[in-house]
Amino acid sequence: MEVIGLTGGIACGKTAVARAFAARGVPVVDADQVARDVVLPGTDGLAAVVEAFGSEVLDGAGALDRKRLGQRVFGDREARRRLEEILHPRIGAESFARLAALGAAGHGFALYDAALLVENGSHRNFPGLIVVTS
Repeated sequence: MEVIGLTGGIACGKTAVARAFAARGVPVVDADQVARDVVLPGTDGLAAVVEAFGSEVLDGAGALDRKRLGQRVFGDREARRRLEEILHPRIGAESFARLAALGAAGHGFALYDAALLVENGSHRNFPGLIVVTS
């Protein structure tokens, strides 16, 4: 299966482009959604985040409080690096699994929707890249 990267800055229309492809039957794996899924209650991702940052990053229902976690890590370079070490491998593995499942289901083409593909060099992993800008 051929996977094309889809990237762009914040509020540039990347989601609209992804939806347009999806409406035409092209499966899209959204890295932002995967990032949310790998820290759902009961996942090892959430357990690792809590181990690293404490239970104060949870809300009253035991789910990740993204705002609290953000306040904790985005002003602290080392904390952000630690969070990335926890999440990025899980996001990558889950994204790959979802893409592999699409290929196994017979899809010949899919999009991988993710920010920073160029900035982090990941664009080199794709035979093509769609960059949305406005």
